[in-house]
Amino acid sequence: MDIPVDSRTLLKTCTSTKITELAGGRYAHLGMTHNLEDAIHQTNVEQISLLINVDGIPLSKSSSRSLWPIQIQIFELPEKCPIIIGIWEGTSKPTDFNYFLEPFVTELQQILVNGIRYKTTYVHCTVRAFICNAPARSSLLAIKGHSGYYGCSKCTQKGASILGRVAFSNKRKKKRTDKDFTNKSYPEHHVGETILEELNVGLVTTFPVEYQHLVCLGVMRKLLRMWSQKWARKGKAVEENWEKLNVQVLKTYSTYDQARSQLNRAETTDLESQSDSN
Repeated sequence: MDIPVDSRTLLKTCTSTKITELAGGRYAHLGMTHNLEDAIHQTNVEQISLLINVDGIPLSKSSSRSLWPIQIQIFELPEKCPIIIGIWEGTSKPTDFNYFLEPFVTELQQILVNGIRYKTTYVHCTVRAFICNAPARSSLLAIKGHSGYYGCSKCTQKGASILGRVAFSNKRKKKRTDKDFTNKSYPEHHVGETILEELNVGLVTTFPVEYQHLVCLGVMRKLLRMWSQKWARKGKAVEENWEKLNVQVLKTYSTYDQARSQLNRAETTDLESQSDSN
């Protein structure tokens, strides 16, 4: 009997990847169909919905080069690890996100129409959500950034410049809808066309706001800085408030100086742990 020496031969693991010049960098499309077929193997799901993530990762602090992976996860199978569909590598970010996303969108279109083959049947597939931070969300959707006057992706309110920053009041404004986005009912919100419209999914409802930057690196970070330092703009010392947090802080850090140092570095995992402790 001829038995393979290496498990990769038995599993037919791909040993080479095609790399193409795309959007100002290099792109490798790893494929989605066969990965989803492997993921649903030996399961009883009749329908799956996908969580899609696209974001940039710097390769190092001393270089401007970065990776932009496209990842998916099956919502109904949370125990399964995220699947990398494609990876772009280059300076800063893709020069054209429509070209960058084209291989992914083309394959996803076929999956949404035909489903994923499983044994003798097909499993229906839908897009549940795109999980992206604000900068990536604006790039994918070709809309104004979060610091723009018409940058809110959920309502039509115009921001105002306050102390050098764009802020939005708590007044209720008309909510954006998927139909408004498709019809470009508010042209000041858009900066171009997005290839994601070819998927025929709601590009407002499938892009939720995300917890990491709004809470951990947003409100939580600002509150911790207010409590631990002097508030420069108000000239008001709030150092005494830091002492009130000593019990929670010392659960994570050994000294106050270490806590302040980590806060300035704004490590997401540390801020999340403090939020959970409170």
